[in-house]
Amino acid sequence: MSLPNPASPTTLLLLTALLSRLTTTLLLLLSSRLSPYDASSTAFFSADFTPPSSPSPTSKATTHLSTHLLPFVRWDAVYFLGIAERGYRYEQEFAFFPGLMIGMRGFAGAIPFGNLRDRLVITGVLISNASFVAAAVLLYKLGLTVLGPSHHRTSLTAALLFCITPAGAFMSAPYTESLFAATSFLGMLCVARKRYLSAAVSFAAASAVRANGIVHMGFFVWEFVVVPGMLMLRRVGGKTSIAALIRNILRATFYSLIVISPFIAFQTYAYTLFCPAADSSLRPWCNATSPLIYSFVQKEYWNNGFLTYYRLHQLPNFLLALPIFTLLFTGLLQCITHDPLAFFTLGRLTQPKSQPPPLLIITNPALAPHIYLMTALTIYCATMMHVQVVVRFSTSLPGLYWVAGGLMGGDARRGKWGRLVVGYFLGYAGATTVLFGGFLPPA
Repeated sequence: MSLPNPASPTTLLLLTALLSRLTTTLLLLLSSRLSPYDASSTAFFSADFTPPSSPSPTSKATTHLSTHLLPFVRWDAVYFLGIAERGYRYEQEFAFFPGLMIGMRGFAGAIPFGNLRDRLVITGVLISNASFVAAAVLLYKLGLTVLGPSHHRTSLTAALLFCITPAGAFMSAPYTESLFAATSFLGMLCVARKRYLSAAVSFAAASAVRANGIVHMGFFVWEFVVVPGMLMLRRVGGKTSIAALIRNILRATFYSLIVISPFIAFQTYAYTLFCPAADSSLRPWCNATSPLIYSFVQKEYWNNGFLTYYRLHQLPNFLLALPIFTLLFTGLLQCITHDPLAFFTLGRLTQPKSQPPPLLIITNPALAPHIYLMTALTIYCATMMHVQVVVRFSTSLPGLYWVAGGLMGGDARRGKWGRLVVGYFLGYAGATTVLFGGFLPPA
């Protein structure tokens, strides 16, 4: 994949991201002419979800607009739009965090036409597409900062690959993936630039969008506890070093509390809604030691849990997930085999086994937390989730795109793998979009 030499890589990224979203939207509208596999989105527009004070569609023009918006209301988007319209009502809806829906509801009033449902769909689509474009630029800037200017080409290629992500239509429909990627990349960039309060606020926004946003507090643990702690172990420390480490632990705790505050608030809201003290018929999770509705809903309604997805009839879904897992594990294995001692000692000890080093090296303090984040989430997705969701789940992992970008240059062998990556990204994105538009699995 040969890259042009634009005067402004940011301009190239903006144009590429916009073009990819426009292409995806057109393909989505065309593919929606397929007979729908499920009628949930039609039910959403016909069901009486609208509060009594809200206007209902009456004009022919409004009905026509809703028909054109139907291709964007697929699978989980039905939940998102229902929650945005009338709030949380059902236990299973608490699998979906409120950040996107709050944004949809907040901006819906700025649209001067259509009924509430139409405006919610439009704002959801606008938020997702705007977030996608922002995420592409932020990923490029993050790569320059973390990988360094010498990896400019890889940073740009990684961001361009993000523009053709296999997640396809999920990044343009009213889904959380694009908004979560944008807020996550912004927080990571702020950490890399030592703007910790801004990073904590950005990560908090990500936590309000998706539950796995809380793992971003690990960046503060790394910055304020792990790195200073390792430096302290390498030298004889006095009282001043101990005092500084305690201050750093307090700082990490402060920023982490900001990050996880939306998660805590959301769980508290669910508890007050479903677990009133005067009600003797409490739900099972209400009496748990840690009464978290999120973990209960994930297991009860979505069958998520350790190896629960490992069934023979799920083999096709494992095959769908295999290419992304291959990329993730390729990057991790290259990193680990290059310097296993450094990987398993958090970089305290180092003994490189191979030269030249891979793109992802654990001894780079700015890169190390990204590697450990990718390790943890890859293992979690492979063992605890519906594995095919890794295609969407990994869209917020910079390491995936850095590994893929690293395969795009160099010798002929790497170039061959790079072409396979591009072909897979484009092919899977196109297929996913067509299936999404027709309300067909997989999703």
